Amino acid sequence: MISVVSDLKGYSGGMGIEAKMKKRLYKYSWGNNLKRQTMKGRICRVLARARKMNSCMIEFTDNGQRECVSRNSVRKINNG
Repeated sequence: MISVVSDLKGYSGGMGIEAKMKKRLYKYSWGNNLKRQTMKGRICRVLARARKMNSCMIEFTDNGQRECVSRNSVRKINNG
């Protein structure tokens, strides 16, 4: 069971989910199937990271869409 992660400080109850996140922007970089092609190149921010399965919850900045994706699929970008 995973609860909704907000702007909490620290870690969430030993579930392996990190809730303390920086305000960094990322770019979704995978495009090897139809769903991923629609997300490729879009700017997002990471809401939560799960260490056990190397996944993360991202939110796209253009429309607020949320997806659970592999952490390998997002790349850091400079925030200017």
